[in-house]
Amino acid sequence: MTEISTALGMLDIPDLLYGISKGAEQLIDVSESTWISLAKSVLDEKSIHIASMAFKNGRAFLESSEGLRGRTPVRISWKGPTNTPGQDLIPADLVVDYVYLVSCKYLSKNIMNGSPSHVFEQQLSNRPTKKTSDWYQKVALVELERLYECFSHELRGEINLPSKLSMLSSENKKELKKLKLKKWPGESSALYLEFAQAVSENTVKLWQKSLPKLVDQERLLWRMLRMADVTYFLLGAKSVSSPLRLRVATPWEWRKNFELKAFEIFSKQSGQPRVEWVAVVNDLGKKMSINLTGHVEIRWSHGKFCGSPEAKIYLDSPIDGIPGYYPLNYDTEQSSHHMQESGVENNPIMSTLRSSNQGIFEI
Repeated sequence: MTEISTALGMLDIPDLLYGISKGAEQLIDVSESTWISLAKSVLDEKSIHIASMAFKNGRAFLESSEGLRGRTPVRISWKGPTNTPGQDLIPADLVVDYVYLVSCKYLSKNIMNGSPSHVFEQQLSNRPTKKTSDWYQKVALVELERLYECFSHELRGEINLPSKLSMLSSENKKELKKLKLKKWPGESSALYLEFAQAVSENTVKLWQKSLPKLVDQERLLWRMLRMADVTYFLLGAKSVSSPLRLRVATPWEWRKNFELKAFEIFSKQSGQPRVEWVAVVNDLGKKMSINLTGHVEIRWSHGKFCGSPEAKIYLDSPIDGIPGYYPLNYDTEQSSHHMQESGVENNPIMSTLRSSNQGIFEI
């Protein structure tokens, strides 16, 4: 929803609802069913608010001297829900006129997800090409097996699980997922905390070992911050009332303006495996130090003992304060001129929704 709404804001149309109702031939790979789904989604008050913010972000990009400079794009390619076949260095959701890469990020501090091995051993340097081993078994096998044995014992009577982790089958996992357990049963709760601590501490040791030099740490930081050899734009929202309109610098540009002084990694007891990171960066122009903080959560991808562990990287510092993330310049008066409202013509898509619009589509 937000990605298409952002794209609509870049076009020469009066407002968001007009764009949703009419569609746009400039948007590539957007099906009719997607347009209908988008129209239905904005019936919700919160959704229409976020979609409107996305539209305004697109309008700001249209008018920005660093963006489209008032030139309406001929083609906007939408990535959609498909996975990138190559290495996804730039999280681009929109490609505008084959030139401008735009990432849309709304109400999320999650930078990226990956396998623990890719994050902690390969430093995000390559796209994984083969199935990696179970990270939990690699860093805390003893604690994992002890946890499972207690876990399976506590669930006896509810589900028939083998007593040993090595005997757990795919069918067992399917049955386990059906339970939708939110809490660890009985005594397994205390063992899980011990397991989480072991995973966190041993992961820190391996991650530190893979980053022996400051230059290695610097490259990892660039990758975690999704910096690439080509600049791109980040349009989104920090909250329902705070839009994000940023240009993301390249490592080459970053090096001219900033210097990494330290990169610290440590474990933290938080109820699940978690590794904290802090980057100390010098702003060479302002002659000041910036502390950039974040963390990585390690969790089963499909619930307790189901699926391989995954690493979810989060940024805890404000995203608009990241060194190398620059505010997008745009003309507010010109943008307001483009935002003048206009009536929405009758069309097949909107006519199917008017009966339940509760006034949202009355413009």
